[in-house]
Amino acid sequence: MSYITTADVEPMADDPAAVEWAATSLRATAEPLRSAGADVETHWQGLGGVYEAPEQGVLFGAVAPVRAAGDDLATSVEQIADALAAYAEALAPLKAMRDRLYTDVGEFGIEVATWHGEDGNGSESWTSNPEFVARDQSLRRAASGITSAILDAERDCAGAIGAVSGGTGSGLGAVDDAQAAAIARPGAWQTVLTTFDAKIDAAAMTTLERLAAMDRDELDAWVADNEKRMHELIDEPPSAEATEAWWNGVDPATQALMVSSAYLLVGNLDGVPWNRRVEANHNGLRSESERLRRLIDGVPEHPSDERRAQADAWAAELRLYDGLLEEQSTVVAPDGTTTKTSGAHVIVFDPSREAIAVYVGGLGPDGGIPASTRNVGVYVPGTGSLLSNAEGSIDKATTMANAAMPPGSLGMLAWQGGHFPQGAEAANSGASEDLAPRLSRLVNAVDHQESTTLTAVGYSYGGAVVGMAEKEGMDVDRVLHVSSAGLGHGIRDLDQYPETADVPHYAMLAPFDPIVGGSQGLELPGTGIGHGGSPVDTPGVTRLETGFNDASAGQESGPMRGHFNWWSTKSSAFRQVMGVLTGGDVEPFVEDPEGESHKWDVGVDDLPIMQDDYRRRTIAVETGQGG
Repeated sequence: MSYITTADVEPMADDPAAVEWAATSLRATAEPLRSAGADVETHWQGLGGVYEAPEQGVLFGAVAPVRAAGDDLATSVEQIADALAAYAEALAPLKAMRDRLYTDVGEFGIEVATWHGEDGNGSESWTSNPEFVARDQSLRRAASGITSAILDAERDCAGAIGAVSGGTGSGLGAVDDAQAAAIARPGAWQTVLTTFDAKIDAAAMTTLERLAAMDRDELDAWVADNEKRMHELIDEPPSAEATEAWWNGVDPATQALMVSSAYLLVGNLDGVPWNRRVEANHNGLRSESERLRRLIDGVPEHPSDERRAQADAWAAELRLYDGLLEEQSTVVAPDGTTTKTSGAHVIVFDPSREAIAVYVGGLGPDGGIPASTRNVGVYVPGTGSLLSNAEGSIDKATTMANAAMPPGSLGMLAWQGGHFPQGAEAANSGASEDLAPRLSRLVNAVDHQESTTLTAVGYSYGGAVVGMAEKEGMDVDRVLHVSSAGLGHGIRDLDQYPETADVPHYAMLAPFDPIVGGSQGLELPGTGIGHGGSPVDTPGVTRLETGFNDASAGQESGPMRGHFNWWSTKSSAFRQVMGVLTGGDVEPFVEDPEGESHKWDVGVDDLPIMQDDYRRRTIAVETGQGG
């Protein structure tokens, strides 16, 4: 008779956190579905003042149920989200019990294997020990009970979803009985989510198609009254492929009208070609510049300190916007010839959400990344990022793009896609969780050549944003954490990334980083405080050397500089960043003979790279599967 082992403790098919995330994500789609139905009814009923015919009652009556259908579908979505949330709540304590049981069984196995009974045969005679037999039986009962409870939770979830999709007017005709029953399989609840992809696309497409049918007066009026709806479409858009197909089906005159009038929507909608997004966002920049000038003109001659600070921030934003509109950008023709155009490649611009993203590099005439651009990097900055100081992020991206050889071979996107934390707010993961879906959608929609690599670079808090975006399904070829806050809240293992678990990850952390060195890896469960595991300590992440401050190379020295000295083009740290971005050679971190990580050490004179016998070595940067 064999004793229980960890192989007898069944793994959990579903992670409670993943199920809860799915419930939250699904629930967020309900309001856009309601809005889409309301949009259709409002538009059609609005024809009543201009359309008269004997059949008009039939026509208007036919579209009236659309709002109700939208409400029904939204309600069904919410009910399924509730079922998933209840499932996650039931799984959470079971996961904790299962994990503890796994540990207990492992420890029991070690005890049995190393025990020597009277006959000296170790585990072969374990049944002669009554305590072992009793513990084996107890552990087996616990394992059976946990498995049974998990199956009950799965059945409850499947039953709740099946009740919603059972043909009771819920609007979920695409989910038949067989599909609902399939959800009862362990780990198969995710199948229900795919049911809504096409429906959400259809709801959003209804609005987009209606907008494309409007004349200028109608479109201007709709835009003026529907900022919330535009943000809903930006946050829960159709797939990039569906949006691209819609856009390509719109005639050029209507495209120009939408770029001119609905610039907030067009300039931030993934799937619209980048060149047209740039045009739309230039219109947004001009509009916002005019608004800021009016605000600045209204500041009194002797303002309060608070009003003066606000006016200074407005002035900084205005300088940035004017500079972006005046900047020269490059368009690369298919034959490789280039022309200059007026205005930076602004891919995201939404001042109401503190969002801006600028691409430094050439774009093709169709808005895609040309073949001459071998590598594309996405730079995500850290705490304190604002619209008023976004120029700093853009300058860093420009420095990186210009440092690559041959010229034009590296394109860089400086991304500040929303509100970044300020000061102590950085301890909380809320901003990273809000920013991550936006970053993931944008990166996954980048129109680039198959041979072009995509690298995400997360600096400080931006590292946590990149990690959370990976959890959302962002698909890149390489990841680089620079002075990173962490892998993302709740993330301790690269296997938690659905698309990038196997792509190369690199991390750089200065020997003394007072900003994140002492906090990497620390989290307070249930509070939102902390940013997951430390990249430099996580298996599968390659830590790189950072060098040391060098005044002769123009680097400031001092105890607070370890977090900041990355961007001097003469520094070894900058060469490391460029090596990862361009797929060159990099210098791996030299482990301290005594095992010190040097994340929080003020004295760095004893670093291995500071010793006379140190010899520099390099490794080739790896590339993921290609995108």
